[in-house]
Amino acid sequence: MSRILVCSSESYGFLFPSIGIAKALEDRGHTVRLTTGASAEQLLINEGLVSLPWVCRTSQAFATRKWGKSAAIALQVKYIEAAAREFRPDIIVGQQFVIGALLAAQRLRVPIATLGMAIYLWPRSGEAGGWRQFLYDEYAKLVAGACQELGLRSCDPSKVFDAKLLVRGFPALEGESGGLPPQVQLVGPCLWEPEDDNADLERRLEEARSRGRPILYVQHGAFFHARHFWRDLLTAAERLEVEVYASISRMDSRVGDVPRNVIARRHISQRRIMKYASGVVSSGNTTVALGAAMAGVPSVIVPAGGEGPVIARRWNELGIAVILDSQSVTPRNMASAIHHILTDSQIRSRAEWIAAEGRDFAGWEHVCAAIEDLIASSDGDSYMAADLQGCLR
Repeated sequence: MSRILVCSSESYGFLFPSIGIAKALEDRGHTVRLTTGASAEQLLINEGLVSLPWVCRTSQAFATRKWGKSAAIALQVKYIEAAAREFRPDIIVGQQFVIGALLAAQRLRVPIATLGMAIYLWPRSGEAGGWRQFLYDEYAKLVAGACQELGLRSCDPSKVFDAKLLVRGFPALEGESGGLPPQVQLVGPCLWEPEDDNADLERRLEEARSRGRPILYVQHGAFFHARHFWRDLLTAAERLEVEVYASISRMDSRVGDVPRNVIARRHISQRRIMKYASGVVSSGNTTVALGAAMAGVPSVIVPAGGEGPVIARRWNELGIAVILDSQSVTPRNMASAIHHILTDSQIRSRAEWIAAEGRDFAGWEHVCAAIEDLIASSDGDSYMAADLQGCLR
């Protein structure tokens, strides 16, 4: 069996799938350690997982809002290399936006599998322009800039695009998956959450369902410099016969007063709410988009940035989502979009079809097998040749 180091951002949307993968790998007999931010330490303890003592306790190296910052990347490299010096992993399992893991793996000459988003984000062969190209170019600039600023002369920025990329989707979502680069593999949604014994929430959901009122799940997320849709959503909710459950832990706008048919909480179990939801409103981040797709629930997506615009466009092409522009969303078009996903038979039928297509990818077999295959195909002596004395101090 192998020794596997999992490196994760501390945001739930990234941390939860990494925990799920770690637990599944342990169940298959592997020895797993995690490196992430200090805010995740208690959760890892609760789940019986071991975090390495180099977890970043005083900085925000693994905070999502710090991604791409050279100082955060430097700390990620430092902590991951320190963990590797002690643990000596056979492989690193990182994430697409934890750039420090990709650079540390290069410096250590350890194979790395990188967990990606709901679909492949970069341009395909022959494709140019658009948001995919913008993301690719910005990512390449960030990696090259970090290598130069930090003096990581042993790293080749272009090689981060050659690393094994585990996309959290399945063929029906990706479409022409035959056009993906050879290092890209579809491994399923990797959806995991801690057990949530919330009797009060369950009671409310059951009561809403017994009243025959549609339940709407909202995951606003961080919009940074884009216009938020929160106030437009609240006004729209007042006009509709719906009950809204909103998860607001990552929302970067003021919550304010909410109508009586809206419940806003820091965190609502997505696994629990999706069993009751008739529709989803989100910014199109990977975890909520996959949760809706796997549950057969149509969405209204108001993309703000990151992977959101790519996912929104693909979900719309598949006929399982309506897109609203964040700059032009109003209470009126928000209410209209919500009414559409709740009542249109075609969009609901398409969402159910996508969910059926994804069932074979619902477990952990695909992602674990991909990681094990990479270990088996790697040079077992490459890690021992790594110059650990050259680690960042």
